[in-house]
Amino acid sequence: MLVQQKDQQKLYQIFLRQISSFHQTKDPDILGKAVAAANSYFTLTKINCLTEADLKSFKDLLLDSEYLDFKSLRFLENSVYLIDSDLLISYSSKIIHQLNHLEQVDYELYLNAWTALTNIVFSLIQQKQNSVASHILNQLLTIDLPQQMATFKIRIVFFKKLLAYRENGDDREINAYLKSLTEIGLSNLVSELLDYWDSIY
Repeated sequence: MLVQQKDQQKLYQIFLRQISSFHQTKDPDILGKAVAAANSYFTLTKINCLTEADLKSFKDLLLDSEYLDFKSLRFLENSVYLIDSDLLISYSSKIIHQLNHLEQVDYELYLNAWTALTNIVFSLIQQKQNSVASHILNQLLTIDLPQQMATFKIRIVFFKKLLAYRENGDDREINAYLKSLTEIGLSNLVSELLDYWDSIY
């Protein structure tokens, strides 16, 4: 608990420094760093320390990005717990539409896109936007991924099972899935998936 409290305090101090710097400079990169700190702080405390004006400035920054690049994807993936569901849904469609292009342009950019998508889906699950999250997951499940990106597919399947559990209350399928992952040596990934589960129940 003490470690978590120290993390909270450190994140909040980082946020205060960055947001103060943004107010002085109006530098969008600094705003992105401030929002990332606020996003992490929110995951620990469920407290949104951004003002409406600062959040609007950040949303405008996201909406101004017609084409996806490292910066816009990083901004998005580090802000999903503070962004309203409508913008997340809109941005997920934008990313999915550009996935083929991103894969051809730059593999690292493609990885960033998938990280953003999985973060978006989990944020929607947390917001209880179950049908929308399920729709996005169904789209993602149709996309073939290279073997080195298999963890993304594992997370997506887990999210589907998490939604099924939320609907029917039967945890046998999701526990069987986690057991199968443990049996093939993916215990670290299982721990991550359990953290997802714990954070919404």
